[in-house]
Amino acid sequence: MSDRLLVCLLLILPLIPSRSAWGGPVQPPTGPFIEKIFERDTGAADFDLDLEEFITHDGLKRRTLVHIPSDNQGTKPLPVVLNFHDEGKGPESQRRESQMNRLADQYGFMVVYPEATGKALRFDMDDVGFVSDLLDHLQDHYQIDDKRIYATGLGNGAAMAYGLASELPNRIAAVAAVDGVMGEDTPGPKRAVPIVHFQGLKDEKISDQAVSNTIAQWMEVNNCLEKPVGVNTEQYFVMERYEPAPGERGAPVVLYKLTNIGHQWPLGPFNAGAIMWEFFAQHPFNTIHP
Repeated sequence: MSDRLLVCLLLILPLIPSRSAWGGPVQPPTGPFIEKIFERDTGAADFDLDLEEFITHDGLKRRTLVHIPSDNQGTKPLPVVLNFHDEGKGPESQRRESQMNRLADQYGFMVVYPEATGKALRFDMDDVGFVSDLLDHLQDHYQIDDKRIYATGLGNGAAMAYGLASELPNRIAAVAAVDGVMGEDTPGPKRAVPIVHFQGLKDEKISDQAVSNTIAQWMEVNNCLEKPVGVNTEQYFVMERYEPAPGERGAPVVLYKLTNIGHQWPLGPFNAGAIMWEFFAQHPFNTIHP
């Protein structure tokens, strides 16, 4: 540990409240196969401390970052956003690129950044079991709202979010995908899940046909009409909203086509994170699902 980091920690530790985010004495949650350290980098909101956890799944030690809102007092269960990184990147990169921690502090939700495995650091459908175990751990050791568990990600991480909606539809309340589509080995969706998809029109990694196929799959299972119920054209995007017929059960599918942007998380004038959280907040689990 560098002298500079040690000095920073000594300055910060006295500012930590005497009661934890879980409402009791300061003591991080513990459990089998769990290790935790505190860290801070440029991806976290100012002066926030994120948890780094290691959970053993199928004999493999898996790493995850957890961000708890800075002003959380443990008085009510927290919504959870699973935020998956793109291929070849990692949790710190996704935390930095999405800037989701700042939104979490503003709106009061937990952000969880799982890490993929292998040389390519790529998520695949074998990771569904790991995420299921991770959700079990969060429910056991944190005060979370199991009706408000959401999934998002960039690129390969978006494909993972779609995979969870297909494989764990009874646990995932809604999905927001950024420049990513359903994987070829992902089973087709079986249950309506609210979807919002952000697609950069200059993305050279994801084909228009792959996006169309993914949107069509979810429109079908969500019982949406073929024509959008609303279209909004702005400077930075075109938004199409698809919904079931009035009085019919199902879930919405919202597509944002982003002009002048490639394969990246949209920030600046068009903040994908802020828009997806507004979407998530409107869709707790089983509000309109069949």
